[in-house]
Amino acid sequence: MSWIKLIMNWINLKILLMMNKSILRKSLLLKRSKVKNRSKNEFKIFQRLETIINNNSLVVAGYLSVRSEVNLNLFLNFLLKNKFSLCLPYINKLKSPLIFKKFIMNTKLVRGKYNIMHPNNEIILIPNIILIPLVGFDESKNRIGYGGGYYDRTIECLEKKK
Repeated sequence: MSWIKLIMNWINLKILLMMNKSILRKSLLLKRSKVKNRSKNEFKIFQRLETIINNNSLVVAGYLSVRSEVNLNLFLNFLLKNKFSLCLPYINKLKSPLIFKKFIMNTKLVRGKYNIMHPNNEIILIPNIILIPLVGFDESKNRIGYGGGYYDRTIECLEKKK
């Protein structure tokens, strides 16, 4: 088989994988939007997170839910009441790692890129723990996000700084 055919087969495989991931993402979003007992499930998530995070010297990056994402408000309030440092993601530049801005009670929020609300301040924190929204998981239990790669780039960047 010629190099050109090998390259074309590889390109076709990549395109097929991307299409399958896109179809899977749409299917998972539809399933997630139909979840029943949402608040009961969110409370179970809160209870599990509460047992994991027991050191209030940690900096936790959360998120404010959009669409049918898990609503973390109960857990974020728990963190604030228990004196954890909390931050929220901010997209400074497209296709760049996220920046995490400090969030405290009554922090003014503004709408940013992709309609994501973020703190209206310039206090940047480096999180020890990042709570990441997701669409679902593939068969290999890899996280499927919205396809922008922001959290992937952010984690890669933070790991390099260690």
